[in-house]
Amino acid sequence: MLLVPSLWQEAFGYVVVEAMARGIPVLASDCGGLPESKLGVPYLLPVRAIERFTGDFDACHYPRPIVPPQDIGDWTASLRRLLEDRCHFETISAASRSAALDFIAGTTGGAV
Repeated sequence: MLLVPSLWQEAFGYVVVEAMARGIPVLASDCGGLPESKLGVPYLLPVRAIERFTGDFDACHYPRPIVPPQDIGDWTASLRRLLEDRCHFETISAASRSAALDFIAGTTGGAV
């Protein structure tokens, strides 16, 4: 499985599609472009996105975010279900692969 618990307003998450194309179930946050990259496959999970920054910068010159408290209950339950229910894991794996391959074929003019 791949967990993508991003709190940033990122662009489309190609790492999600890449994992799904290999049949790897992905748990991703409902933030930024990740909802679009999940392609309608289950396990788009809630987070509280970063909305504010402290005003100072880290060693890489990025603004320091103020990370809001997170409730990981849905993440824990989802991960547990995929780990403990082999049939469900295989269903999500197959759905992930199918959705990702359809997406890729649509962006490459049919060449996968």
